[in-house]
Amino acid sequence: MQEGEIYEMQRGPTCRPHRITLVSKCPPSGRSHYVLVKLEDGINRGLEKEVSSRSIHPIPGRNVERPRRRSRPKEPAPTVAPSGWLPRVGEPVVWSRTLGSRFTVLEVDRPRRVITIDGIVPGVEKTFEAPLSELAPWHQTLEVVHDATLEIGWKSTCRP
Repeated sequence: MQEGEIYEMQRGPTCRPHRITLVSKCPPSGRSHYVLVKLEDGINRGLEKEVSSRSIHPIPGRNVERPRRRSRPKEPAPTVAPSGWLPRVGEPVVWSRTLGSRFTVLEVDRPRRVITIDGIVPGVEKTFEAPLSELAPWHQTLEVVHDATLEIGWKSTCRP
């Protein structure tokens, strides 16, 4: 809903819809889900009142701007171990069977090419023996966030 635009307000199933102009999305009372509107027809023409935003609808036949579809976040590229890589004890690794969970190397068995790893899988700390071919080095990726786009906590749009 855009302030200053004309909409229809349906107050009940048997009532005729009224044309209204949206004056403000933040009414003076500060009640949530209420907006300030100005009646454009009927006996109370020109009257401003607070009404529930649920009773306001676009005028039939008008082109309504649909909200844009948000795309899903891109899946991170799977990590692949470099050829000839052998983890050291204490090094963080990723096991392909756990979809990227971080594990710590406890022991390396070179002849069997099996690595003993320790980590938390759905809330439980466990020790596993994983084949070297299913492990990769763990890399932490950080993204820069500018202060202008950073929002901390809940912010009211109606009250200062």
